[in-house]
Amino acid sequence: MQAVRNTKLNVWMVTFFEAGTFTHKELSVTVDKPCILMIKDITSKSANLHIADPGQTQSPIQVELKIGKKTQTRTADFTQTGIYAGATNQDTVKL
Repeated sequence: MQAVRNTKLNVWMVTFFEAGTFTHKELSVTVDKPCILMIKDITSKSANLHIADPGQTQSPIQVELKIGKKTQTRTADFTQTGIYAGATNQDTVKL
């Protein structure tokens, strides 16, 4: 996995080459498949997720976001995306 952070914009970009977990201090993200994930506007109450499937597998990707003791799981559904298979799926997670 590779991760990069822009502290001014409060944005994380994480590339998962396989299922796994990225952890930094209070933030933890677990995915069940390879994907590219951007986490924006992180607070103790919410975060914006942008999930992409660059392999265009057209299968769901499950993302578990944990900030402190709060955890939420989201599934980005890429099934039947056709020509938009590599497009980003956006979701706001309330914690």
